[in-house]
Amino acid sequence: MAIAPCQSDPHSVTSGRSVPRSANGGEIPVPSPVHRLQAEIAALGELQDLAREEKFPGWLRMAVPVGASVLLWGGIAWVAGLIA
Repeated sequence: MAIAPCQSDPHSVTSGRSVPRSANGGEIPVPSPVHRLQAEIAALGELQDLAREEKFPGWLRMAVPVGASVLLWGGIAWVAGLIA
């Protein structure tokens, strides 16, 4: 059995490292944790696309926390002025 120039013998060991080889069309893909994680992330991305349509406008999501922060800091400054 001749080996193509882009492949190497999978049973050989070169300096303690594995040697890369081209995939054969007849080989079965091996599931791995990385593939499972990629599938989970892809599913979350689809859910986020659906959830994005139901959110409030961006200006309102930004204005409410900033406005609340301004009111709270104003209240802190007013109380500090009463104490001093």
